[in-house]
Amino acid sequence: MMADKNNDERLDFEEVLKLLKQLNADMDKKYVHELFDKADTNKGIGERSTLDSEEFVHFYHSVTERIEIEEIFLKYDGGKGYFSADDLQRFMKEQQKENVSEDQAKEYIAAYEPQKNMQLEDQMSLIGKKSHLTLYLKTCLRMN
Repeated sequence: MMADKNNDERLDFEEVLKLLKQLNADMDKKYVHELFDKADTNKGIGERSTLDSEEFVHFYHSVTERIEIEEIFLKYDGGKGYFSADDLQRFMKEQQKENVSEDQAKEYIAAYEPQKNMQLEDQMSLIGKKSHLTLYLKTCLRMN
């Protein structure tokens, strides 16, 4: 998946919308545009609105503050307050349309979960999941 269609290292609004759709993040277009405009802090007069990678991360964080992210997390965590490797596998398959092995899920947990005690138990918190999604989106922006 490649979000930056013209390879200018910036995303315009349409590229962001397409990326959100590919990630199954169905959101109100007007709301997304408001968040996009707030994140576009480097816009010059007369320039088209685009987000560089730093602005996109800010935009992404504003998107992930939405309650739906927590609701999705709660749907997959089984009421435990964390993802097990199995929970993460299921989430990635159903929400991100990506098949990962149990070992890959454990690697993601080790890489993105900030709490060492949770890493040792192969568990991922909501904060760890948001960190993983941030890097996932950055990777999507760079993929050819």
